[in-house]
Amino acid sequence: MRRNILTRPEYALAAYIVTFVLSVFLYRVFPPEDVRVVTFFPGVITPRLEGEVHYLPREETREGQVEEFIRHLFLGPKEVTHTPLFTHDTRILILIVTETTVYLDLSKEAFFSTERLQVSFRQSLEALRKNVFFNFRYIKEMNITIEGQLPYESPFLEDLEKEM
Repeated sequence: MRRNILTRPEYALAAYIVTFVLSVFLYRVFPPEDVRVVTFFPGVITPRLEGEVHYLPREETREGQVEEFIRHLFLGPKEVTHTPLFTHDTRILILIVTETTVYLDLSKEAFFSTERLQVSFRQSLEALRKNVFFNFRYIKEMNITIEGQLPYESPFLEDLEKEM
């Protein structure tokens, strides 16, 4: 009696290995169009950060990846049980990504806004850092400014008093 070739254990194992190697090869040659990221937003009831899975278009450069991610964060959460970190009119003015550092300059709408958010500005900045550090493991430091000024430093505080 003749047996099917795949019923022999050594051939079945070889077929699985070949399939696995082929899958890895095809994945490396033709990567997926989208990149999976996890974003963290505060909850509606508590300011504790909770994660959401999102898929973003693949970008060619590190700077492009970080910029797309931050722009996506500014759009806000997709879950109704989460609240945004920044107002929708917040813009990226300058973004520079080096090997391990992100320099980010935001528009003044990040701080001065008519919209009411669930979290303070400091909490929003910390959540932004957490999001970037979690999704881009090579980033070790993040310098954030608001229209060229460090938040809560002397010139920033003077402008804050003028706005109020």
